Amino acid sequence: MKVGLIGLGRMGNAVAFRLLQAGHEVIGFDLDKSAQDNARSMGVQIVTELKKITDGVDAIWLMVPAGEIVDVTITQLKPYLEPGLIIIDGGKTQLRQAEKVLDELAITKTKVVGVAKGEGRKPGLEKLFLSSEAPPLFLSPDSPALHLIQFIRDEAHRFAISGHRKRREKSRRTSILENIEGVGSTGRSALLKHFGGLQGVVKASQNELSKVHGINHELAERIYDVLH
Repeated sequence: MKVGLIGLGRMGNAVAFRLLQAGHEVIGFDLDKSAQDNARSMGVQIVTELKKITDGVDAIWLMVPAGEIVDVTITQLKPYLEPGLIIIDGGKTQLRQAEKVLDELAITKTKVVGVAKGEGRKPGLEKLFLSSEAPPLFLSPDSPALHLIQFIRDEAHRFAISGHRKRREKSRRTSILENIEGVGSTGRSALLKHFGGLQGVVKASQNELSKVHGINHELAERIYDVLH
């Protein structure tokens, strides 16, 4: 199978690696030069024009953040997308929403498949919805097609969870330290750098905190009291 990947960041490169390992051919597009170089070193064929990603491919995968960038990409590729396939992580409700968006974009020939967890959320029991109005389709647990769909879904989940954890940790560090009177963004950065992270700051004594550049004894005491 020949796959076109749009977006060669962390998730895109992870997917490209797995596809290449499985013996598939991969064509990639990304505006970032370092992302191009990383993908090329693995064996991905790089194209410099977005429309060329569609040349002779069996599938196009968007490895980009959800939102406006997806709408822009789909709009640019619209003349080359039909017919095609879009895989949605979810059942009838999510599929119905996707069908509504495609209808608004006047994309009529592209197929949409909803992938819902089966009984007990066990791999191999997934339900595939080809239409929000039709009953589900079940594939054999050893079906190569099902394995590919599972791989796409699992990579998307891993990337989304990883991104959420990073945003949550960043927000947590920012809110806890920057909300302490007198610390600010500069003090927060100095503390995290000095102690190697929030846990190091929490474990530090008042005396150790006061040794950080810009943190006097009074502020060190305030930080220690807030964190304990």
